Amino acid sequence: VPAGDAEQALSLIEKAVRMGFFCYPWMMRDSLLDPLRTTAEFQDLLAKVEKNHRDALAAFTQAGGYDVLGLTPAANSFSS
Repeated sequence: VPAGDAEQALSLIEKAVRMGFFCYPWMMRDSLLDPLRTTAEFQDLLAKVEKNHRDALAAFTQAGGYDVLGLTPAANSFSS
């Protein structure tokens, strides 16, 4: 990946995270992000996304979100 492309990609992902997108499972699995995974900037961003994701999941669970949706925590793929 050319340096400019990686910088632009990181900038766009950072903007998305600032705007409230923090889908940690996607960021961990999407192969399009593989070229960025070794950068310190991406690792820092991933740590922030993981924290935001876990905080949101905890709030969802505490608020009874699974019950409202008729789900069990083990039946979803968003708990990781």
